[in-house]
Amino acid sequence: MLAFNNRDMVIEAIHLFATQNPGKTLRVYILYYPTLSESDIQEIKCTCNDYDFPWELKNNEGLIGNYNYVLKKCQHSYDYMFCVDPDERPTELGWAQAWEDVMDAHQKYFYVSLWNLNECPQALKYRASGTFERGGHDVREFRTLVSWALGGFRIKAVLEVGGFSAHRYYGYFEHRMAELCLPQGYTYGMMEEYAVRHLESDPFYTKWKVEQAARRTDKTFEEWFRGN
Repeated sequence: MLAFNNRDMVIEAIHLFATQNPGKTLRVYILYYPTLSESDIQEIKCTCNDYDFPWELKNNEGLIGNYNYVLKKCQHSYDYMFCVDPDERPTELGWAQAWEDVMDAHQKYFYVSLWNLNECPQALKYRASGTFERGGHDVREFRTLVSWALGGFRIKAVLEVGGFSAHRYYGYFEHRMAELCLPQGYTYGMMEEYAVRHLESDPFYTKWKVEQAARRTDKTFEEWFRGN
């Protein structure tokens, strides 16, 4: 988890992961979100310790910088990198193991996500190439980009395209990774039996993301936050 959000959202997400995925380990990188106090950071640490989840305090390097930092730490020890966002709420038990089963079963997935409850159903239907059984679970695969939800990457595929990269503006990460990985013969999909809902949490962070996606600001969130 890249814990870049307010205290309550981060702690709630940690509790939910532990409850839904007993026996699985969540690594938490605390990124000094601008509104976090020292007591907030301590509470996040204590929550991690309650579940024996490893945590690390780290300066925020932006989305791609943070992703590549984690990639370097895990690329020699793990096959996959699942990104648990503080503002996403999975709805089923056991989703982490189910996701791993899917990735093990089909080596051509560079990315698989949980089912996106925030996406328009029509988009998920007309852009799909079909639904396939992978590792005992139904996965809808796509022939072109859709806005994916909470999910994870195959490290081998990411390394083959030189690591994580993206457009400079927020919201174009998906486009860039699809542009790089799809021509290499990889594909991606959404798990139909395990869903996730995105929450709009901190209003400041949400407003900045909208401004970035609309290309109305080049500032980092920290720069934008200090000026508003």
